[in-house]
Amino acid sequence: MTEQFWDSWPGRQVRWRQRWLRTRRFRLAGEPRQKKSCGERQHVMATQRSLLEELKLFHHNALTGPVALDLNFHVTTDQPPALYNLAKYLLDVLGPTHFEGQGRERRHVLYRDDRQVKLLYVHLSHPSISDATVKTVDDGHTWLTARPLRDVLEDIRLVDELEAATDGFSRWDDDDDCSPFHRPDIPDVDLSSMFDLDQATSDEEAQRWADLNRWFTLHEQSQLQETLLRNTDAQVACALRQSPESIAGARPQRRPLAENAAFRSIYEDLNELHAQNRHTLLTNPINIPMPSLPRISGERKSFKANIRRELEQWRARWPIFQPLLVPLKMTFLVIPSEQGGKDLDNLALEVLPLVHEVLRPQPTSWLLRFPLLTAEDRMEDNRARSRLRFLGVNSVTAFEVIELQRRASDPSAGVLRLVLGSGSQIGSTWTRITNYAEHHMERISD
Repeated sequence: MTEQFWDSWPGRQVRWRQRWLRTRRFRLAGEPRQKKSCGERQHVMATQRSLLEELKLFHHNALTGPVALDLNFHVTTDQPPALYNLAKYLLDVLGPTHFEGQGRERRHVLYRDDRQVKLLYVHLSHPSISDATVKTVDDGHTWLTARPLRDVLEDIRLVDELEAATDGFSRWDDDDDCSPFHRPDIPDVDLSSMFDLDQATSDEEAQRWADLNRWFTLHEQSQLQETLLRNTDAQVACALRQSPESIAGARPQRRPLAENAAFRSIYEDLNELHAQNRHTLLTNPINIPMPSLPRISGERKSFKANIRRELEQWRARWPIFQPLLVPLKMTFLVIPSEQGGKDLDNLALEVLPLVHEVLRPQPTSWLLRFPLLTAEDRMEDNRARSRLRFLGVNSVTAFEVIELQRRASDPSAGVLRLVLGSGSQIGSTWTRITNYAEHHMERISD
């Protein structure tokens, strides 16, 4: 009787709410910061004490298994630290404590070691990124969400259960723009000039037509870029949905009657399907193949040189992305080496500066950088642009890292792929999937 209840939708809803209660959510007040030497230890201890008080209030102990971690930094300073430096500092804060006097269960804040983090999402927001003409009064702060990986995987698997139980669910995937699995149609793009400047009757009209030609060309190019990036995001989401056990740290699903020959054949087909999904994820045409992960300190220099070469080759293969006109999210797909995994934050620390240098991603939409202005608008636009210069010319506003399980056929040095996604879509891939499942779970409840 008990098993029948847990397999029913009321039982599934109870389990889902239990997973929700295990989620750690924090808001850290104060401007996000990177690691500094002056007063570093005192600030780390103050932050850790604040987090430990909240953990104790909600009876949350440190996580001992694999973790999914989302970090959202809201900065207001004119010259914010680089995104990867913000992540590096906070991931260190969330580990072992830096002070004495705590009980054994309080020697760690959120986890024991940052290598427990198998899914990592980092996002940066700034008033000048969201709207260059509006000055926010909100102070800097950080939103932090941490979940046991097993809970994230159960929520991802819930999508298929909802599809099987709900009429029309498959149609939602095709029609709902908010769906993480939605793949927008590739638009027909015409980059030719709309107005013939030779037909202009004055220099002023010729300049106006030239501005219009440039604006429409950028619009068409940006539409295509955004569509391609969103399709890549959808592919990553579909791969995680179809094969959640491919994530490093995932426990294999219980397979009843696996010894039965008929069922064994079904499970073999499932394994083949998971392998195909994994291969498709790693070989997307927009993906950028990266060199093998460095295993010793002496390989770091050649590792960076090879990254630069791969980025430049990709840039030459995809001229439609030159220049990049839309915000960019970078997704790292990592298969660790046989010797063990590499810290996910250190991976971004090494790769993202080269991405900024070679691909030159922009933190804002092209509309904020190339507006179609009348004469009276130009003075206000110049003031807005002056606020953007402090953010740096090239910047990725979000990145996520997905560590995948090793297979026997994987190279001993591991695999690294760089996936270009849309920076306009806020939230990690797994959070967008679980939020989508939550939305439809509530529809069933109603």
